[in-house]
Amino acid sequence: MPAHEHVRDVVYAAQDMFKLVADIERYPEFLPWCAGARIRRRDIVDGKDVLLADLIVAYKVFREQFTSRVTLDREALEIDVGYVQGPFSYLHNTWRFEPLPGGGSRIHFDRPIRMARCRRLNSRHIIRRTSVSATSMLLIRISSRPMSPNL
Repeated sequence: MPAHEHVRDVVYAAQDMFKLVADIERYPEFLPWCAGARIRRRDIVDGKDVLLADLIVAYKVFREQFTSRVTLDREALEIDVGYVQGPFSYLHNTWRFEPLPGGGSRIHFDRPIRMARCRRLNSRHIIRRTSVSATSMLLIRISSRPMSPNL
């Protein structure tokens, strides 16, 4: 499946960006489309944190939950998100955080997605549109919000 890659340079350190994106439970605090987030399970596999996470996406009257398997590779500064359950037939996201010389970092985000047939009229369009805007919104929030000293 073809991926759509977003790349953005930010003034913040790659490690700080990794921590921000990895903090799934705080998404509802700064992503308006995220009505809820929950980590169901945490494991360590081959030295990487592996999470089973639920996100609730809300847009107007539409509300949908999906579950992902999130692998946090702190050493490589990569986050891999794989689909488990929800309205998609395929979902896979990869975040890579690359330190830049002189400070700051480059964020790479790949987002291939395929919708399953949804019963609700327009739900496919809403989820796809929300997913695209969510990616953009997170990158905008990342690059514009002040970093918390306790990251």
